[in-house]
Amino acid sequence: MAIYWLIFLLFALLALVSKRSLPLPNGRFDRSFKNWSFTLVPFLILFIGFRGEVGGDWGSYKWGFINQLELSFAQKFVPTGQIPDPGFVVLQHLMGEMGFTFVSVNVASSLFFVIGLLKFCKALPRPYLALAVAFPYMIVVVSMGYMRQSIALGIVMYAIEFLITKKNTKFFIYVMLAATFHKSAVLFFPLAIFVSTKNRFFIFIGAILLAAVGYVTFIETSVERIARYYIGQEYSSSGAIYRVGMLVVPSILFLIFKKHFNLVINEQKLWTIFALTSFPLLVAVLFLNISTTVDRIALYALPIQLFLFSYLPDAFKKSSQLIILFIVIYYAVVMFVWLNYATHSCSWIPYTNELIGYKRVWTC
Repeated sequence: MAIYWLIFLLFALLALVSKRSLPLPNGRFDRSFKNWSFTLVPFLILFIGFRGEVGGDWGSYKWGFINQLELSFAQKFVPTGQIPDPGFVVLQHLMGEMGFTFVSVNVASSLFFVIGLLKFCKALPRPYLALAVAFPYMIVVVSMGYMRQSIALGIVMYAIEFLITKKNTKFFIYVMLAATFHKSAVLFFPLAIFVSTKNRFFIFIGAILLAAVGYVTFIETSVERIARYYIGQEYSSSGAIYRVGMLVVPSILFLIFKKHFNLVINEQKLWTIFALTSFPLLVAVLFLNISTTVDRIALYALPIQLFLFSYLPDAFKKSSQLIILFIVIYYAVVMFVWLNYATHSCSWIPYTNELIGYKRVWTC
């Protein structure tokens, strides 16, 4: 597990030594990551995309890719238990038609996630601190374990800036694209209703129509399966309570200190919604038998951790470095606990890479 610690410590060190980004005249931060294009982008794609037999769903995704090679393009869209995610079907089809192996699907998936993550982090005052916060769970667990949902999460993170800057049409388009990779992304359509400050009636109508289309297209034929597996007794996410609890902490801090962050009105509304969402998720995971459902929905709330902890140090300028250190230590503890005590962490240990050619010995 040394590779995980080395990368986390790299981000932590960069977070400790880097200065706060300077805001643009409009109060926002520059999302351009030209200086990362030849460093962090290929580095993270190498780490995530070329992983070898790492992640809890590696085997099922690999055999799914192999099995679909024998089917025609039309047959790949025929449900075999649930309606396929069309974006992911097309992605696998293109990789197969070009003669690439399953690793190519991982690489392409990681590209969606990495671009979205880095764009999101660059729009924050302390991008490297955001990356340090993202690494233990969002990068290691989500991007390397939930391939389709990590793609959707990456696209949604990319789209959030459009919502903040009132480019609602682009936001809707990107969310619909995210939903083609994981149906649950349709949950983001209503956000525009609450965040937008102009033309609320038309935005409301558009959101309802798009949500209806998204439901019919992506979810309707899967309702029975979702009810049986995700709401019933058959699936359970044993760590859901801890992961949702990790959302509650930054949510409470945001609600307390948001006036210190100098946010534009749309941004403040957006993150207030994210913060308030964490509390019903906590209630649901504590008192209802839907831990897996809550766990999957909570993945989309993860960006509030990156946002809050990137802004928090500068709300207390005299103690900013100390706060950064505390944040880094907190997430180091999170990673230590997950790597050593999580039920399925054995699927990530040891880390291996396809470019090296070493085949891991399964410990699960």
